Amino acid sequence: MSIAQLWWLPTLRGILLVLVGVFLLFQPAITILALIQAYGVFAILDGILALIGAVGDWNRDSSRWLRLAEAAVLLLLGFFLTSFFGSSIAAATLAVLAPAYIAVLSLVAGVVRTAGAITHRGQSSNEWWLVLSGIISIIFGIYIFFNPGIGLAAFVITLAVFAILGGILLIFAGLQLRGQTG
Repeated sequence: MSIAQLWWLPTLRGILLVLVGVFLLFQPAITILALIQAYGVFAILDGILALIGAVGDWNRDSSRWLRLAEAAVLLLLGFFLTSFFGSSIAAATLAVLAPAYIAVLSLVAGVVRTAGAITHRGQSSNEWWLVLSGIISIIFGIYIFFNPGIGLAAFVITLAVFAILGGILLIFAGLQLRGQTG
């Protein structure tokens, strides 16, 4: 199976990111705990799609281990963020540490997307969409890493903008791949 035949994976991941971003923009009163859980659910869904992508092109994809690592990080982070809400101590700890987890996830996802696009150079004439998506993810991760104390409203807006921009870029990447299927 060629990467072009899996065009729907980045498209679906992009749609998911845009929906999360729009939801965050129109629900500014969302609490930090709900935000952490929403991001955890996104990470689980994105991890499942990343795993499908890694396994779906296993024999032809030289970056399969990077993609598998991305899927594992996404799944582990998602399960971690959505499962530790039983006690107020765990919730408070997560509220403080969530920006660091999200920063690491964004950095890993950005590096994997960029490396994957570079690895697949020549299979598509539009790898730059994936490279740009990876770079935005890396920039977002660095920004959150160095600004973990930003206010909740700024954090929600920053996350929403990242989700919408990153999602749009993934949608374009997927549609460009679809155009190459024949």
